[in-house]
Amino acid sequence: MSGFATIWQDLNWQQIITALLLVGVAVALSYKQKLGLEKSFLIGAARVFVQLMVVGSVLTIVFDLKSPELILFMLTVMVAVGAWTCSRSAPEVPHALVISFIAMSVATLLSVGLLLILSIIPTEPRTLIPLAGIAIGNGASIGTLTFGRVTDEIQANKARIEAALCLGATSSQAMQKHLQLSMKRTLAPTLVSLKLVGIVHLPGAMTGMIIAGAPVFKAVFIQVVVFYLLLCQATVVSTIVSHLTARRFFSRDHRLLV
Repeated sequence: MSGFATIWQDLNWQQIITALLLVGVAVALSYKQKLGLEKSFLIGAARVFVQLMVVGSVLTIVFDLKSPELILFMLTVMVAVGAWTCSRSAPEVPHALVISFIAMSVATLLSVGLLLILSIIPTEPRTLIPLAGIAIGNGASIGTLTFGRVTDEIQANKARIEAALCLGATSSQAMQKHLQLSMKRTLAPTLVSLKLVGIVHLPGAMTGMIIAGAPVFKAVFIQVVVFYLLLCQATVVSTIVSHLTARRFFSRDHRLLV
């Protein structure tokens, strides 16, 4: 209980309450333009605070215990929640939750696993869990975009796909160009961020470390690792989700089911 008491004492409540003015600006603009998003903004702001407080409390316990089992359990829960959130955006895709979980698990294991195997980051939870969280969160966003892109591509090119199938193409052959296009569009924001980082955009991890007083080039190193991590995570998730999603729209004898 003393740990939780310390957390609450460390919070600067005045600054948090003052920062709500930023949320107020968004709410005011939504109301003025009749977007109807005021309630969503307020609920989202409240969720951010509550969820981060809960995570902060859990991380305090995990960092103190340094239990490999507890760390693995927490990472599994993070992947599961990310997959569930991602799958909710694709109710029209059969077994979207399974697809999301497979993609998120493989991508996280590959990207974060390589960092650990190559000794780029230490195995201590204070480093591992935040980096994995960044990767999983980004993977969920990419997965959500990929679900939408693939389904839109199939709906928009249904006639072309069926024509290719009638000419003897397999489902994989009929979908090849469409999957390539959907993946390029999905990964476009990631590529834009790589072009702008350091010139226009100072990323969050680097900025946070600098504000916290870390040496500048240490912050730069961590941010470079984070961007490489995100690039790997995004590409793996997009590849797995796009191919597994496309398969769900075809029968075993290569008939389009939509």
